[in-house]
Amino acid sequence: MRVMVSLILLAMLWTPRALVAQARYEYTVKYGFIKAGHARLEFSRHDNRLQSHFTIQSSPWLSRLWKMDDAIESSYDLDTDQLLTHSKRIREGKYKRDYQVSFNWQDSLILINNNPRAMHHDRLKDIPSLLYHLRTIPLQVGDTLVYMLFDGRVTGRLSLHIQTMQRIQVDGEKIAAYELRPLERSEKAEENELFITIWLSAAEPHIPVQLSVDTRYGDAVMTLQGE
Repeated sequence: MRVMVSLILLAMLWTPRALVAQARYEYTVKYGFIKAGHARLEFSRHDNRLQSHFTIQSSPWLSRLWKMDDAIESSYDLDTDQLLTHSKRIREGKYKRDYQVSFNWQDSLILINNNPRAMHHDRLKDIPSLLYHLRTIPLQVGDTLVYMLFDGRVTGRLSLHIQTMQRIQVDGEKIAAYELRPLERSEKAEENELFITIWLSAAEPHIPVQLSVDTRYGDAVMTLQGE
């Protein structure tokens, strides 16, 4: 379950509204027809610095059995395409982790919970900055998008293949969307039989209208809430 939630975070949220300096976006998370949780992503842009705050929480009924309360905050320089800070709080059942991260691009260092590590890749993105980037780039079926992604602890390659165009139902409205699937899976994903699919709206800004995570525990689907 913990790994599944981490992948849900790999999908973050956007809603079909014009981008503004400050905005808030909402999603629901379901197993089949059962609502399992709620997620919120808040963005604010000050000059060319992007601030993001993401939270995901289990539904009240699920919290009685297994409580989830995760959060990610990050800042990103839109001029240099560089992460500045990234923090993650994980509260999933009895599992608890906290990561406080800062980036020293001049010295090529990442400081994770006060422990320095060498930075081996430039232009790292986390999920919020990646989704901000994806909103305006050209998308075409058959293309592959490649990024170096930072998740609060490690860096990995993310290759997103645009497979097809589909229509995804959101609050009674069918939205044309590109289906994107990773070409690589992490070792943890393989061990836990995880697979993730993301649908981005065809219209710009390209909005993640749906995310499906197939796990050994079942199919978890995160769907955009309308206004």
